[in-house]
Amino acid sequence: MPMSILQEFCIILAIIVANSLFVAAEIAIIASRHGRLQHFSKHSGLAKAIQLKQQPELFLSTVQVGMTLMSILIGFYSGTRISETIATYIESISSISQYAKPLSNCIVVVVITYLTVLGEVIPKRLAMVEPEKIAIRVSTLMFYLMKIFYPLVAILTLSTKPILRLMKVQNNTSDITSEEIKHIVNQAEREGLVEKTEKDMIKRLIHLSDIKVGAIMTPRQKVICLDLMNKDEENVKSILNHTFNYFPVVKGGLTNFIGFISVRKILRTQITNQILLDEATRKPSLFIPDSARLTHLLELFREKVVQVAVVLDEYGEIEGIVTLNDILKTFIGDIATTEEGQLPSVLNIKKGGFIVHGGLPIEEVMDLLGVSSLPGDGEEDYRTLASFILKQLNRLANVGDSFEAAGYLFRVIKTDKFRIERVVIEPIRR
Repeated sequence: MPMSILQEFCIILAIIVANSLFVAAEIAIIASRHGRLQHFSKHSGLAKAIQLKQQPELFLSTVQVGMTLMSILIGFYSGTRISETIATYIESISSISQYAKPLSNCIVVVVITYLTVLGEVIPKRLAMVEPEKIAIRVSTLMFYLMKIFYPLVAILTLSTKPILRLMKVQNNTSDITSEEIKHIVNQAEREGLVEKTEKDMIKRLIHLSDIKVGAIMTPRQKVICLDLMNKDEENVKSILNHTFNYFPVVKGGLTNFIGFISVRKILRTQITNQILLDEATRKPSLFIPDSARLTHLLELFREKVVQVAVVLDEYGEIEGIVTLNDILKTFIGDIATTEEGQLPSVLNIKKGGFIVHGGLPIEEVMDLLGVSSLPGDGEEDYRTLASFILKQLNRLANVGDSFEAAGYLFRVIKTDKFRIERVVIEPIRR
């Protein structure tokens, strides 16, 4: 029994719809985020959607098999019956009757191509707008199709692995990168979903695991100690003249470190050297290498229930001290330091420039300048703006020293003996 025009058209339309389903599934599953999928925890398709995301090679091969099959079917049902009917109609028009066959074929090709493209564009747009919702709805069907096509899919997967290996393509298991998070946060700020302060805090939080303890510590040259070799009155004066919560107790210098005292615990007592000694030895102090990450330091603070630690260099010598407040300043900015009357770590100046503290972590400097790297930023001892400048100059810095890097001019404007205190960074305008 010959197929009618309507039947043939319906079959072609059904094939296009089926192909659209594969297109939507591919985009939705790949674009969906694991965290957002959890919002559909009551939906039966959640587990299958997650399983498809965890097996991208099998899933994508299944989709490709399905789309290839649909393309073959489109070619098989090429609209011959429809083309013949259109040709018959064109033959009734005497002026173009001799072109009836090629014209009818062109019309069928254009219409089917239009419907096919439309059947890919629409599901792609829908899947990009609501990937999780569509992923949940199509996951069950895709899961069972993956089981049905498994023999062919397995062959395709085995074939692609050695080719990708030859091309040195590594699997990227990260669902989202830090750069993507920054882009999302910037977009959220532009759309008014987050404030600028919130955006800056999120960006600093991303860098927290990259920053080393040595980049934020107070160096030993600037540490205010309570020395048991001094008179009681001198130590009391040091406590009253500084607004620190913790002081290191030493005997003759930091080399003979004894422990930390909390000002809050001794403030209501008569402060004597014996009180300082008793309080400093009451609890073991925390020691940490300068190369440790801030996230590790936070874990130790929580585990040991302390808020201050001694920072050691590679030789086991005391390099400085670090407190919970130092980490908070890295995270929330310069609230604490500005209250003490000091300049913040970063000041905006005219023409897109900045005045930056030499101790600012190099990750924050790169984020401030909007660059992904600086010369030599992969080196292990490369932690702060000051260390970057010293490496570029290859000597101790003096006021007025300058150089160019990453499209910016770096100029030292303040030093404290051998330490770089303030640096002007300005964009180079050619």
